[in-house]
Amino acid sequence: KYRKFEELKNSLKISDNNFVVLFIGRLIEKKGVTPLLEAFSTLENKNRDFKLLIAGTGPLEEKVKQFSDEHENIYYLGGVQNSQIYELYNFLHESFRFKDCRKKRRC
Repeated sequence: KYRKFEELKNSLKISDNNFVVLFIGRLIEKKGVTPLLEAFSTLENKNRDFKLLIAGTGPLEEKVKQFSDEHENIYYLGGVQNSQIYELYNFLHESFRFKDCRKKRRC
């Protein structure tokens, strides 16, 4: 775990030129994790300035870890304590991803 998010930013080589997408949530299908990974892997091939940070735990954790191993701009941060969520959002605030796929809506 990272004690300071500045260390995280440096270790992931995030610069001011990068567009960072942050997902924090339970790693389950209804949260749209799989479509996000697939879309980002396609986007990554077109523009290396994008970085995807995923924090959370759940049934899709192994899938997220695999994607982060296979794609240099996708990072799995693991679980984040509730007390750190606000600070992480505040630190990496360029984009928010809130999605809840209900039975009647498609992701």
